[in-house]
Amino acid sequence: MSAKKAIALFLLIVTCAFSISATKDKKSAKAVERIMKNMKTPAKELKKLERAKLYTKSSFASYVATLTRESKNMLRIKHPDKDFNDISKDLFKEMTILQKAVKKKDFNAIKKSWNEAKQLCAECHDIYQDL
Repeated sequence: MSAKKAIALFLLIVTCAFSISATKDKKSAKAVERIMKNMKTPAKELKKLERAKLYTKSSFASYVATLTRESKNMLRIKHPDKDFNDISKDLFKEMTILQKAVKKKDFNAIKKSWNEAKQLCAECHDIYQDL
């Protein structure tokens, strides 16, 4: 094989590899967008309920359940960035703790866990929102 053909083959392989990677990134981005859309209203409503200190309202538990489910869906995304995957794992863990606290009506644990979850959301959005 000539040097020209070898270089052309190498460039073709590299191009294909980048193309596959870009396709995975697009799939990840679409999945994240869908999940963020599903999380937007529950997160907004939880913030309102939190300000009013209405932790015992059934809607509070329902919104927490929705966010927990969607944070679990984030774990299914095979995002190319390890930090994204780590934050997603931490968020699901925190949402699970929050859901248990809501069931027990442990207000101190609810406040603590909800604040942790919001902090993880803010951290992730600070990094990835504009990408």
